[in-house]
Amino acid sequence: MESQKDTGLSDEANIVECQICCKWTTRPRCLPCVHSFCETCLQSYIQEKAKEKITLGSTDEEKLLTNYYCPVCNHEVKVADTELSSGAWPKLLPVNRLLITIVEKLSLERAKFCDPCKRGDDEKEAVSWCRECGEALCDQCTTYHKRVKMLMDHEVLSLEDIRGHPRKIADTEEICSIHPGKNVEAICHSHDKLCCMDCVTYQHKECKKVTPLTDAAREIKGSKAITNLIIKMKQIDNQAVSVVESQSSNVEELQNQQDAIVLKIQELKAEVTKHLDKIEEQFRQDFSIIHTALLEKLEIQSREFGFIHRAINNGQKVLNVSLSHGSNEQVYVTAHKLKKICEKHEKYIKTESRNIYHHDYNLKLNETLEGFTACINSIAKINISRLATNIVPAFMKDMVAAELGEFNGKSPSDTCHPWFTSGIFIPNGNLILADFKNKKIKCFDNDDVLVSEISLEYQPWGVALFEQNVLVFTTPDRPELRFIELKDNQGMELREDTMDVVAGCHSIQVDEKRITLACSTEIRVLLRDGQVERIIEIKDRGTRYAYRAPDGTISYTNKMALVSLKGNVKEMQYSDKELRSPRGFTVDKEANYYVCGMDSNNIHQVQPNGRLEKLLLSSKSGIRNPYAIGIDHMTNRIFVTQMDCETVKMYRLITNW
Repeated sequence: MESQKDTGLSDEANIVECQICCKWTTRPRCLPCVHSFCETCLQSYIQEKAKEKITLGSTDEEKLLTNYYCPVCNHEVKVADTELSSGAWPKLLPVNRLLITIVEKLSLERAKFCDPCKRGDDEKEAVSWCRECGEALCDQCTTYHKRVKMLMDHEVLSLEDIRGHPRKIADTEEICSIHPGKNVEAICHSHDKLCCMDCVTYQHKECKKVTPLTDAAREIKGSKAITNLIIKMKQIDNQAVSVVESQSSNVEELQNQQDAIVLKIQELKAEVTKHLDKIEEQFRQDFSIIHTALLEKLEIQSREFGFIHRAINNGQKVLNVSLSHGSNEQVYVTAHKLKKICEKHEKYIKTESRNIYHHDYNLKLNETLEGFTACINSIAKINISRLATNIVPAFMKDMVAAELGEFNGKSPSDTCHPWFTSGIFIPNGNLILADFKNKKIKCFDNDDVLVSEISLEYQPWGVALFEQNVLVFTTPDRPELRFIELKDNQGMELREDTMDVVAGCHSIQVDEKRITLACSTEIRVLLRDGQVERIIEIKDRGTRYAYRAPDGTISYTNKMALVSLKGNVKEMQYSDKELRSPRGFTVDKEANYYVCGMDSNNIHQVQPNGRLEKLLLSSKSGIRNPYAIGIDHMTNRIFVTQMDCETVKMYRLITNW
């Protein structure tokens, strides 16, 4: 894979080249992925993509081009104003003034002869420089430049003057992604968003942590944040390159193995009768389909990680150049964009890591081939063995809990200490908690501030999101489910409708089709209309938390262990001397469990097969009697509540690279 080391070019020389026309950029426009292209090149590229849509027969407005992808790293670019013609879309992107400055710097270093004259195969000594055209001019072309109406407004300076006073890096003119035409002037730390003044005035007027860009970017060069970003980019790039190289090597190995297997089949063919001709042909067709599908899958993986490599590689160069030549604001904006890009690619790598395998073909001949040709229906079978490469880490099991802080969940109207028995993160990032003792459902925002609460007649235990903007909760003393409507102002309103569930319940989980309830001595699985689909009887009392996996596996905690059932068969049971009185648990996107040990004062991270991965948290982490736990799959935030305690602990799972 081509890199700076391969080409011998500096970061400056690398990033100034438009990778569409392969020339130095003119009027460069910067995409969100920080790749820059000539405005005209980008315009032609977008229009070509629009034509492809039309050629494919898309006449529906919904099917017409509303976004496009970076030609280098395939990053999606969403268009802020689709009312404009596709040819005008590049003008919605910020001008890369850093690149303009670097192009001028490099051009001036090489400027010796007049550029217009060179195009006419004539070499005349250059005496001046046009900043708009980015070209060196001789005396005659300088005079022409100043007289032609279309060119007379251009800034033309003598080479001697401009070399003595090079262009300074301009302050950033990053365009707001929400308000086209407005420049970014601030950063909202609460939402981690770059903002224009309209954003600050309308979208972020209630936010407490909004900082002017000039203040936020002060002393950004050489800061720990930049150092950490450089390290993270290098790590992601190394992983992407490793996958590309591994899969490319695997493709070559598979090709050699395919050749060897086909040769073996051909040698065998010579020893048998015409009967083999037919089944050999069938085999070759089947093998070709398998081979093509597998290579396509590997090439797709290789291409996707190649995009990541190119994006990160370019980002490293852009950041290096920004640190060397850019203003603080320029570095800050670039670093902010690169952080987002890193988060996106890191998330992709996390998701895709368990799908990276080394494949081999294994030929298994029909056992009766040599002696009983008359009953042979196939010549061979191809088995694909997959060996985990460990090129990228299995992220969730390698993660550790980084403490975000804690907050007091008690409200002024509470009559006793809260006891939060369950909770859930909702799509806007707010945390909903069921306060059993105070008979309340409480809502806390991203800053852990209580924004609303609703008082109930009975004590709630479990709470879940039933549908968009509708919560559902259980009450152990009532055989019904109740519903709460979430308001736009973060308020809550108890609805009058209920769902009969025969007996009082504790925890509740809701997915697209089913509701799973823990009811002490049984687990009930209902359809969303309330009809009972399945009842699982539990011998011992004390089952207050249950979870149904997408494949139908039911997991629950009892007084001693975490148990999983597949159908009516016990698939897994986890118990440990360091797990005493297991209570609430949650499951991450890789099916690992996080189990609260109430009396052992710890959180166990357990693999899907029931093996302990590690103690994620313990009393040394400051938790006492952990009772309920939940995870936000989008941000990896975790909350932990403690029995009969108003303190809620907040953590984030991070990869400890």
